[in-house]
Amino acid sequence: MNFPTAAKTEDLAQIARATFDAALRAVDARQAVQKAVRVAGERLFIDDLEFDWREISGIYAIALGKAAAEMASALSNVVGDKLRGGVISCPKNAGTFSDSDFPRVWEIFHGGHPLPNQESLAAARAAFALLERANNKNSLVIILVSDGGSAMMELPCNEEISLANLQTTNQVLVNCGAKIGEINALRRRISRVKGGGLRRAAENAKQVTLIISDTNDGEAYNVASGPTMEPENDLSEAEIAEIMRRYELTKALPRTVVDCLEKPFPKIRNPILKTQHWQVLSSNSSATTAAANQLREFNFAVEMADDLIETPIDEGCAELVKRLGDLRTQTSPEQSVAIVSGGEFACPVRGSGTGGRNLESALRTAILFNELKKEAKWQNANFVALYAGTDGIDGNSPATGAVCTETTIERAKTKNLDADKFLETSDSYNFFAALDDQIEIGATGTNVRDIRILLAY
Repeated sequence: MNFPTAAKTEDLAQIARATFDAALRAVDARQAVQKAVRVAGERLFIDDLEFDWREISGIYAIALGKAAAEMASALSNVVGDKLRGGVISCPKNAGTFSDSDFPRVWEIFHGGHPLPNQESLAAARAAFALLERANNKNSLVIILVSDGGSAMMELPCNEEISLANLQTTNQVLVNCGAKIGEINALRRRISRVKGGGLRRAAENAKQVTLIISDTNDGEAYNVASGPTMEPENDLSEAEIAEIMRRYELTKALPRTVVDCLEKPFPKIRNPILKTQHWQVLSSNSSATTAAANQLREFNFAVEMADDLIETPIDEGCAELVKRLGDLRTQTSPEQSVAIVSGGEFACPVRGSGTGGRNLESALRTAILFNELKKEAKWQNANFVALYAGTDGIDGNSPATGAVCTETTIERAKTKNLDADKFLETSDSYNFFAALDDQIEIGATGTNVRDIRILLAY
């Protein structure tokens, strides 16, 4: 696609969408596994690791999360009949594969997300049974981890915590405004799976974990709450208590869960095993880097905003718009400019509407763009922002995000849409749907968090 350096609003909107598409291609889960796993003669290569087929009695695989089906299919095609058993827990209709596309060696479950369901528990039991079979030095266990696995494969740490308790806990945690690291620290303490639980179930086997990361760089142990990894320095009892206090969780969480969280957490033995290796195949930075490169091909001056990862949503949107304006001011008038950012803004749910943090970010940014246009120096400027999740789903909506421009609020007024009211009720999806500016692409079969693309000319 060729676009002029000097771009109007409609051009910018097309560019934003093309840039998002390029970011999605860069984090395709199936392609990531195909690049990482290959066979050459009697050798199996997984990233920079090398295995001799003759020394492996069998391969066992577990895949969990939104990218599980795509990753498992790619692995299955490479290792073929060397695969002795596999367990998949993925969403229904996730990615491009159906259950019937997999060899019978795979047990397939459709764990719940964002809340665990009965199949989440069944998948965990099947995984532990498989790992018991694989727990010997001649086995190779490959665990494929992606976002959503935290809910899709789960067993509580004790029988007093019911499925209903787990569902309530997950609902409370994802809506309380806590950061993902804080949420996962609590999840680890009430789970048999998380915080290395799967790894410890097959300590005698060779293990490789391949990760599609939806967490901050350097925090791979937080993907799906780390079923094969523990953080080197997990939060202390005092820090856990502070999280409980800050987000008023003692009253909101089930009593069985609170009791578990208030008990001393046992020290994990063997935090790092010589038989275990892990590799992040793609992450949020993979997506933002691809987006930035695409925009440079479109002749944009690009600035990355890598520090705005888990900022509160109101602060994050305001800062992104400010930086876009600053970059526009500092750059030649004939040069289009872009801000690229990623991560997950902290976005507490305030109302019962339909939407998620990307749709709300777009709505907040539309309001900010409208305010900018009231300033004399921006009267002739064109602004566009795209906020979207790489998984194809934003909150409880059918969209993955939305595009907004400097004209969004004025267009909304012609349809009698009050942006502030939609914001107050967390109903950003219906605001953008009325303008036909929502982005609906369906589940992508992966997730590396959100991407934010702000453009100006």
